[in-house]
Amino acid sequence: MQTIGLTIVGVDASKVSGRALAGASMDAHNRFDAPEKVSPVPAKIEVAGERIGITLPPASVTTIEVEK
Repeated sequence: MQTIGLTIVGVDASKVSGRALAGASMDAHNRFDAPEKVSPVPAKIEVAGERIGITLPPASVTTIEVEK
């Protein structure tokens, strides 16, 4: 896991949400007999004013949505 920090100047984020698309290993992939090996999960996000901390799973794609 890797934690990154974002600062959005001038925005006091009231609600931040996100999803990470990740699997258990770098070469994980879905198959007909295992369709959920790689699946979206809620992202781990912490908010403190303008600062947003996000924990990223390895080999993942993560999206975040910030609402003012």
